[in-house]
Amino acid sequence: MIEVDPRGTSQHCSNCLNRVPKELSDRWHCCYHCGLILDRDLNSAELIKKVGLGASPTQKRSTLLRREAVETRF
Repeated sequence: MIEVDPRGTSQHCSNCLNRVPKELSDRWHCCYHCGLILDRDLNSAELIKKVGLGASPTQKRSTLLRREAVETRF
């Protein structure tokens, strides 16, 4: 587990980790990459949890899925 700086977490999707820019007035996270729709704060909380457990916002979901598949084989 690592400490996570929450700045900018609302600008990434907690599901696919792609950048989804939004204004401060936008209260809903709507990812046009994977279709995830969540309250903006809930999306940030999920992303902080995921990053705290080792994922990187620069690491796309396809990379994470490949890594998980390799890890589960062993």
